[in-house]
Amino acid sequence: MNRVIDTPKEIKARLMDAVIMFNDGISTNRVKVIGVGNTDDDTDRVYLHLSSLEKFRQQRNGKVPYQYCGWYDVNEFTFAAH
Repeated sequence: MNRVIDTPKEIKARLMDAVIMFNDGISTNRVKVIGVGNTDDDTDRVYLHLSSLEKFRQQRNGKVPYQYCGWYDVNEFTFAAH
């Protein structure tokens, strides 16, 4: 297996505040990584907290971005320009 990132510190440094393309099963969205959690070195998966840059829901205090949390394969990310 060709590993892109080798250590948890490298994963956190590269992904924090990055803008990536994310497929939620319906469409592809631009999302910002707002939290990086545990990593699984055996599968190149990392637990991320993502915030949409395109999809929002209206609340009394304004628009709030949709957020996603879960385990993601870091080798399948497409990084987008900020």
